[in-house]
Amino acid sequence: MRIITYVIGVIVLCGIPDAILFRLFYKWRNKTLIRLQWISMALFLAVFAYAMVAIRFTVSMIPMLAFGFVLFFIYLPKWFIWPFALAGHLKIGSVFAAIAACLILYGTIYGRRDIVTRQIDIYSDKIPESFDSYRIALFSDIHLGSLSKTSKWLNALPDSISKHYPDIVLFTGDLVNMYAKETNGWDEMFLRINAPDGKYGVMGNHDYSVYLKNRSIKADSAVNTENIRNAFNRFGFTLLNDKNIFLRRGNDSIALIGTENIGNPPFPIIGDIDKAVSGTENTKCKIMMTHDPNIWDDVIVDKKDILLTLSGHSHALQMGFDHLGIHWSPAQFIHKYWDGAYQIKDQILFVNRGIGYVAYPFRIGMKPEITLIILHPSKKHGTSYKLIKSQLKP
Repeated sequence: MRIITYVIGVIVLCGIPDAILFRLFYKWRNKTLIRLQWISMALFLAVFAYAMVAIRFTVSMIPMLAFGFVLFFIYLPKWFIWPFALAGHLKIGSVFAAIAACLILYGTIYGRRDIVTRQIDIYSDKIPESFDSYRIALFSDIHLGSLSKTSKWLNALPDSISKHYPDIVLFTGDLVNMYAKETNGWDEMFLRINAPDGKYGVMGNHDYSVYLKNRSIKADSAVNTENIRNAFNRFGFTLLNDKNIFLRRGNDSIALIGTENIGNPPFPIIGDIDKAVSGTENTKCKIMMTHDPNIWDDVIVDKKDILLTLSGHSHALQMGFDHLGIHWSPAQFIHKYWDGAYQIKDQILFVNRGIGYVAYPFRIGMKPEITLIILHPSKKHGTSYKLIKSQLKP
């Protein structure tokens, strides 16, 4: 049913500009524009058919990524052209369409590979003095099945993290797209990621094999999920799935907590937050990893005494604008918490944009990121943060 809905949505999205432009171009009797319309539509339909068949019968995400690229590269410009064409301003529409096409190319060739680091400083009277300037490196949503093992930009990730001298490294889920075999061949890269207090992670919605049911490839979802869990361990990460550990400095401690995925439908609801926080009641400073940030309101704010919640999941929809005081993305129409820092009373949520990509192989304006979180004890009552807006090169 989901595939049928998806297909209908794509047909409507693409059919509107095509119907309007075909009508106009035939009315104008412009053979060149008519030919371009037929060529672009034929290319799109061929890639669409290829992707719909391949996604059911192969483990590769390349067909879906190719379709995502072609969809945006062809039809985003068309959505710029047709309103202007209807108004008799085809040349103006063509300029905007060319800009849109160039942005897609930029995001595919360069934007998806341009890893940056954002820094956020957390100030709170709950942070112990001995943890002053404690450094946490956070990354998320790597989606290995979408990436190439030969990519220099990705193989530089361990060095990009280590240059910030983190005390601990955290990963907030979506290691793969669907299959455990996507993790094959990545051991060396992940094992180069190290920190004095270790590496910890939680699983994301893509790590639970929930997307296998609509595919014709036979795969045991329970076995697949267990193999993904084993891959985390193979890569040197300790999974905190509804568990917690204590980071210690002398007599002081911080509770690091992790949950299994707790999402809003249709995303899986697996985690048990009460189980996750059990045993941390007497610890003032608590940091939680949970993949989906949309549960922050429901189960954390004013309900659990957690200072800092760390998430990923949204990718900031891999497109948007974050300059000149403007922070915008289409993601905000889907997710309440989609990128960066949020605060309610004395509780803070930070949503990481992720490293990888799904559905389409580009990022425009919302670059892949590492988040550097620095903790500071505060003598003032309460909690605050300072987000360094400038994106630091690793």
